[in-house]
Amino acid sequence: MFEFIGFLVALCLAFWVFSDAKARGKTTGGAFLWFLGTLLLLIVFLPLWLFIRPKKTHEVIVVGKPTLCVHCGKYYEGTPTFCPNCGQQMRVNNA
Repeated sequence: MFEFIGFLVALCLAFWVFSDAKARGKTTGGAFLWFLGTLLLLIVFLPLWLFIRPKKTHEVIVVGKPTLCVHCGKYYEGTPTFCPNCGQQMRVNNA
C-alpha cells in the first residue's frame, strides 16, 4: 500500500515537473526526459530541476502601426523597400 502511495506522489511530482518544464520553454521531448528522470529518481531530479530551471519570462511582442501604401492603398507592416502587396518601390522619408 505504501509503495502505491509513494508511486502516486512521484507520478504527480513528475507530471508537475513536465508541465513546469513546458511552461518554461522546454521542448516536449526535453520536458518528457525531465518527467522520466523525476519519476525514476525523484530524490535526484526534483531538486535538480528546482535548482536549474530557467526563469519564467514574459515576452512582450511589440507590433508596429501598419502603414498605407500610396500606390495600391493596402496596409503593410515594417519598413520594406517594396510594397509586399503591389511590388512598387516605397517612398523614403528623409526627416
